Amino acid sequence: AGVIHIVVLSGYNVTIVAEAVMRLLSFIRLRARLMFGVVAIVAFASQVPAFALAPIAGAATDRWPRRTALLVTQVCAMVQACTLGWLTVTGMVTWWHLVALAAFQGAVNSFDITLRQVFVTQLVADPKDLGNAIALNSSLMNATRLIGPSVAGLMIPLVGEATCFFVNAASFLTVIAALVALDLPPGPPAAAPKPLAGDIAAGFRYAFS
Repeated sequence: AGVIHIVVLSGYNVTIVAEAVMRLLSFIRLRARLMFGVVAIVAFASQVPAFALAPIAGAATDRWPRRTALLVTQVCAMVQACTLGWLTVTGMVTWWHLVALAAFQGAVNSFDITLRQVFVTQLVADPKDLGNAIALNSSLMNATRLIGPSVAGLMIPLVGEATCFFVNAASFLTVIAALVALDLPPGPPAAAPKPLAGDIAAGFRYAFS
């Protein structure tokens, strides 16, 4: 299970680097063509959906098959990256395209990040290894946030913006392949379905207790 865990997290590592490349390239393009305020709008648009949808995502992930749900989020993120690459190649990209795509990615991430966190517990068969798995997950996530902008800075002059966006899209194939190949241990039995609003309220009560 430990090897499988590392494989899947390595796929996430590639994806996070690629996402960082996409963000930096978007900001560079905006700074070159538009006012600086639009850069803040793009950043805001990418974060607001995660803030708004996080309570719903937390309750919803308990109802869905986690691997299937992760595959859906990866495909959605890949479509977003391909769209951005196509808009860049054709020269059609505008500031509102970037805002809309950033908001879409933020909505996808609100479910994807929650799913990744809970999926770690399903990947690790031995509870004694869970602490190490969570630490490895956190270390990789934080390390790639530092590496991503550096990779973007190297790729821009070498291959251009559009290629970077398509590399971003291709990176999601790593995670999709790893998820499909996983031989998961049996998960806990599904709980009886409850109203979604009740689960959200329970989450708020727990968070503020």
